[in-house]
Parts: sequence; structure tokens; C-alpha cells
Amino acid sequence: YLAATYLTVETEGTPLESDFRRRAAAAGLVAGAAAIASLLVAPFAAPSLAGSLFGRGLPLLILALVNGPIALVAVWRSRPRIARFAVALQVTFVLWAWAVGQWPHLVPPDMTIADAAAPDATLTALLVVIGIGMLLLLPSLWLLFRVFKARNPAAIY
Repeated sequence: YLAATYLTVETEGTPLESDFRRRAAAAGLVAGAAAIASLLVAPFAAPSLAGSLFGRGLPLLILALVNGPIALVAVWRSRPRIARFAVALQVTFVLWAWAVGQWPHLVPPDMTIADAAAPDATLTALLVVIGIGMLLLLPSLWLLFRVFKARNPAAIY
């Protein structure tokens, strides 16, 4: 759903756009139906998950349920940039509803986030390595987007 929606933006103004739009709409309908069905079944099949989703995660779950039709309408009415934003929000709301509902557990009831955390020295080393990696990769990424996302790539040189 997310990938097909992103591809409608990438193919905007070409014959492929309508194909990706149809695929995004179909995938969105299937994903939405599966999500609603899982919410209906969750209290019986996974009561602890349902309790967490319908507890602390409920506000984000409501936002996801409200945003779903907005995203589908944007996809269907060929508003690719609005659709891309709405679908990305949809995925974000669902993931955060789950994360907020589960907090502070990663694997309820046995493992909390604090239990799973690496030692401070490891986390510090990881942050340093990520910072160095970003310094090395961001200029290349900038050049990649500059060349391949330009309206006229040949004019760059």
C-alpha cells in the first residue's frame, strides 16, 4: 500500500500513474479490511494486545481509523502527494498505537525496553559510529538525489 502510493508520486503525469493508483487503492482496501477484522478478533484471540491497543494506544488507533478513508480518497482521486502524506501517516499511527500500547514492554510480560537495552558503552559507541557514517553517506545521498531527481539531469553537468 505504502510502496504503490509512493510510486504514484514518482510516476506522476505518466501512464503508469493510473496503474499504481489502482494498485494502491486495492492494497489499501485489503489492508484496511484486514486491520478492521484484526481489531474485531483481537479481544478474543489476543486479549493482552487488544487491552494495550484499546488502552493507551486508543487515541492513535482512532487517528489511524479516521485517516484511513482520507488516505484512500486521496489515492482514488489522484492526489498523489496528499495520498503519500496520508498513507505515511497511516502507517505511523498504526505503529505508534502498538508501541504506545505495549510500553514499557517489548515482549509482554517478560521483556521491557530497559531489560533489552545494551550497556551504555555499547550505545555510546553505536552513536559515534552512526554519526561518522552519516558524515560519510549524506554527501553521496545528496548527490544521488540531485542527479536522479532533477527535472533535467543532463543540465547538472
